[in-house]
Amino acid sequence: MEKILIAEDDVTILGVITAFLTEAGYQVTTAQNGIEAYHFFQKEVFDLIIMDIMMPSMDGYTLTELIRSTSSAPILMMTALSEESDELKGFDLGADDYIQKPFSYLVLLKRVQVLLRRSNQKEVDKKKLRCGNISVNTETFEVVSAGETIELTKKEFDILVLLIRNQKKVITREMILSQVWDFAAIVDTSIINTHMKNLRKKLHTEKIRTIRGAGYKMDE
Repeated sequence: MEKILIAEDDVTILGVITAFLTEAGYQVTTAQNGIEAYHFFQKEVFDLIIMDIMMPSMDGYTLTELIRSTSSAPILMMTALSEESDELKGFDLGADDYIQKPFSYLVLLKRVQVLLRRSNQKEVDKKKLRCGNISVNTETFEVVSAGETIELTKKEFDILVLLIRNQKKVITREMILSQVWDFAAIVDTSIINTHMKNLRKKLHTEKIRTIRGAGYKMDE
């Protein structure tokens, strides 16, 4: 069940939105000011945040800025303000959509559904990586090179993901050890050479280049 945080100081509007979204199948947490909303945000992970702009204690602009410093969860702003500059300010701070009061609750629901669908698709896309004819699915651990499914060890897979996510960047041996092994001081860096050799052989690729004195780079 997707979780939604609603921040709205008007108790009547808050109650109606909560009932409407709960009936639609969402798990809703409510707050009546920005500080209370931020408190909930720090304790839980939400799939969507709906907030009013004009709230006591902390307004929606400040709340959006704080949320955006640590999260990419979609934000839908509700506002009675009609100036274009107010909407632009919200977008500049990281809001994903606006709905102006008074609004239809059916329209609100549709906007919620669209934002969640886009957000979910982004999460799916993050799990599917590609570099040329090499594709990787980080959820199923499937690797395909030139149409052929390739069997990799866990360490080989983790190294490949690190390289693809940082295409065209030089990745040092120390970075590989710290992110793949998590105990760089114990592992001999020469073991990375062996893994790189195996990756090139299994993937039938020369995209993984050794940068002398620096590390490795995955060409696009």
